[in-house]
Amino acid sequence: MKKSPAVAGKFYTENKDELLKQLDIINPETGFYTYNATEIVFNNEIKNLVETKTDGVMLYIKPLSANLNIDYIANLLKKSTRTSDVIAHGETNSFFVLLPNTSLDGAMCVWNKIKKAIGEKYDLTASAYSITTEDFKTVKAALLGGIEQAQVTENNI
Repeated sequence: MKKSPAVAGKFYTENKDELLKQLDIINPETGFYTYNATEIVFNNEIKNLVETKTDGVMLYIKPLSANLNIDYIANLLKKSTRTSDVIAHGETNSFFVLLPNTSLDGAMCVWNKIKKAIGEKYDLTASAYSITTEDFKTVKAALLGGIEQAQVTENNI
């Protein structure tokens, strides 16, 4: 007996999600892309934004304290972002968040929402970069440079 397309589609989707976790593309605890997958995923996403002439901003969010609860931050990011946003783990409990159809002002609203929700519980810093024609390696370098600058500014205040 032939399966209906809806049943076959659901079966495929469930198996695909499990496969992505087994291949270390999706983190099973957070549901975000793993650090190993960031370059491939974001190169594809950036290419799509540039080809469709869609605005987009990437945030890099980094903890400044060692007492970070990764589950708490992950849940907060899920609540503070849209389903169309793409989140991936960075190195050392940091996160990359791609916000398609978003301006820098819109990205700052998302960052402020995250900071307000976190309050004094954790010390985080972030940098933002407006997507143009660069690949992820270029965007990442700019974001990391922005984090360094933010940390220098915070330490000098």
